[in-house]
Amino acid sequence: MRGAACLLICLLAGQTWAEDWAYTLRPGDDIWSIARQFCGSGNRAAAIARHNNVANPTQIKAGQRINIPVAWLVFAPSAARIIAVTDDVAVQRATAGLQNNSRQRARVGDELNMGDRVITAEGSAEVEFADQSTLSIAPQSHVLFNKLTEFGPAGMVDTHLRFAYGRGKARVQPQNRGDRFRIQTPEGVAAVRGTEFRVGHSADAALAVTHTETLEGLVDFAHHTTNTPVPAGFGLAASSTGLVKEALLPAPQWLDTDTLSHPEARLGWRAVPGADRYMVTWYAQSQPRIVFSEYVSHDTALNIDVPRGDYRLSVRAVSAAGIEGFDSVRALQVRSLAPTLQPLATEVSGNVAFSWQFPHLPQTFTLTILDTDGTLVTRLQTPEQTALVNLPAGSYTWQVAAAASAPSQPQAFALRPPVPQGLAVTAQQRRVTVTWLPQQDIDEYIVALQPLSSSAGPQAATQPEQFNVRVQDSRYTFEAPAFGRYRVTVTAMQAGVASRPAGTDVSLQRRPWWLLLVPLLTL
Repeated sequence: MRGAACLLICLLAGQTWAEDWAYTLRPGDDIWSIARQFCGSGNRAAAIARHNNVANPTQIKAGQRINIPVAWLVFAPSAARIIAVTDDVAVQRATAGLQNNSRQRARVGDELNMGDRVITAEGSAEVEFADQSTLSIAPQSHVLFNKLTEFGPAGMVDTHLRFAYGRGKARVQPQNRGDRFRIQTPEGVAAVRGTEFRVGHSADAALAVTHTETLEGLVDFAHHTTNTPVPAGFGLAASSTGLVKEALLPAPQWLDTDTLSHPEARLGWRAVPGADRYMVTWYAQSQPRIVFSEYVSHDTALNIDVPRGDYRLSVRAVSAAGIEGFDSVRALQVRSLAPTLQPLATEVSGNVAFSWQFPHLPQTFTLTILDTDGTLVTRLQTPEQTALVNLPAGSYTWQVAAAASAPSQPQAFALRPPVPQGLAVTAQQRRVTVTWLPQQDIDEYIVALQPLSSSAGPQAATQPEQFNVRVQDSRYTFEAPAFGRYRVTVTAMQAGVASRPAGTDVSLQRRPWWLLLVPLLTL
């Protein structure tokens, strides 16, 4: 505003605002300096004094508030900026005319000046204004940036957009006195102050209707000679025949999970009373405010028809008047079908071969193995559909996921310790000694003695505690409860899992009575 490069634009009389802008005087301020700074000329000083009932302008002091009609302020052009955009979005510059061949591809960082247009086909864009307000432009839209001005010292902006057709969602910053943010369609003008709202206008002349839905704050919709306030939670449909104003339909309730397997999945929501149809909008998580895909559904469910990826999905009910309700938004992962796990070929600890099947293109697979309390045992990545992992005895779950698939359902399995080897039994009368080869990492052994026939005598059944004992060493000696035939087994225990038992039979017999005479015969 102080240099030749800053073009000053005075507001036209037909665009005057009935509001004042309040300024608090600082040390050194006077009426003339305020007039020069904010109105472009000291000639406004007398009018400012009269407007504030100041009889003697030389007696104003720091801290005093001065009101200046907004219409007297001087504004300078400002620029909006594209902060996110997809393919198939064009910018048409005001200096290039309206020929289609004058359009250029929109890119992040492009500045938009007064008179420029943004035309979306299948793409969408996000625009930021000088006061950090934003506008999300939906696919199939044509927006004219009719006025973009600001006055730096006053901190005020004047933004005027015109939708030739299409839809958008604005998030307008809380405004200062005098700020204006307006979106115009052929049916009227939506003026807002610190709010979030949607506006749309059909490209079909036979169905020329403007829809405005206020999500937060307040929108004042001017239709012909009537101003209609549209507070938060209400929407309005305006056409040449009149207005329809109604409460926004509530957000639908989702029914399904946060991860779906493509392409067989179907996602649904509960029907909303009063809904004529539903608007479904997909956003990629990498660009959460840019429309990835959008369509109308007359059903309360949809087939997954987007590529694999991470999304934010929105659905809202639409009334018969075309007024769109509140959004129900959820994060959604779309994945390939999960790999199919194959049965394990072993149940003994050591090198365990895991394998699975996945019919799609080559992928990087992640194998995850957890113990019973959910603690991670190992996680490894492999391009193959098999993996060899060395695991000790214990209880586990395992699952596999491809780079862009849903994870398989966890599958539980248990690995036994190896069977004890080298089992040997020696017996003298009823005294039995059992030995076996020691094993590494074994917590304990269970030695059991089981009668094989009634020849073991009645005592065998009356003292069961003698037949199942836990020991730490690889040798155990015990007294059998009676003579007879027995099965001796040794089971290794590790991490609460038992090996298959190693066993052998033993026969315990009394020494013949005549053998007692042998020592006497040798005398």
